[in-house]
Amino acid sequence: MLLDAVQNRNPAHRDVAVVGAPTLWQKKLLSFTGRAWFAVAFLGQWIFVAYVVLHYGGMLLENGLAGWSVESKNAYVAGDWLGNLSMLAHIVLAVVVLVGGSLQLMPVVRSRWPKFHRINGRVYILGAVITSIAGLILVWGRGTVGGDVMRWGISLNALLIIAFAGLAIYCAMQRRFAEHQRWALRLFMVVSAVWFFRITFMLWMILTGGAGINFDDFTGPFPYTLVFAQYFVPLLILELFQWVKVKGSAVAMHAMTGLVMLCIVLTTAGVGAATVAMWLPKVM
Repeated sequence: MLLDAVQNRNPAHRDVAVVGAPTLWQKKLLSFTGRAWFAVAFLGQWIFVAYVVLHYGGMLLENGLAGWSVESKNAYVAGDWLGNLSMLAHIVLAVVVLVGGSLQLMPVVRSRWPKFHRINGRVYILGAVITSIAGLILVWGRGTVGGDVMRWGISLNALLIIAFAGLAIYCAMQRRFAEHQRWALRLFMVVSAVWFFRITFMLWMILTGGAGINFDDFTGPFPYTLVFAQYFVPLLILELFQWVKVKGSAVAMHAMTGLVMLCIVLTTAGVGAATVAMWLPKVM
């Protein structure tokens, strides 16, 4: 109490507190850049969803599940009903999850249509868990490009999705809605890893021409790094954003705002690169 009294009587202490604290404008700018990044991410994921529906849906309608073998030799294996069912669930539910995730995080949906928010949340989480289990069956049953490193990176992603989904449900059932929202945001980041991987890969290809990648078997330092960075980096940025938004100083808030702006630029460039070089040519 004595220290408080001294600080209150000392103008220097008050000046330091005022100078170090972020202004309302800085807080609003950080929140705006965060919403702007999510807007770019939602648009990019809907483009990816359109590609999956048109490309994989078109092959499915034309030649059945066997038509997916054109895309990957492991996509369909005659007689392997569990693997084929897992592949179908993995692709179909990926569309449901990506669309549902963007709707679930929109504040207007939560406030105006709470019943839809609850129903969509259950579908979203169930779809995320099932597609993760299907992914585990595929990578351990049929293998994946890049060998064991890629297999473990994908598996860890699936386990994080299942864990975060469970924690989001638990917090909602306990009516701890602030924690529920934080786990839902973390879940969105790890669910989006498959999308992060593609836009980052195509941006890397354009910037470096494929440095650090062995295209014969998709091994090398870049894919081995990206298979883990696709979810750990977004999670780290999200945690920093949440912390700075609540407890950060003015300097930290400036730095975080700049980082989010950089993420907006990189995400936009990655979506553009993936759309033009990867997704659009396959549906034209």
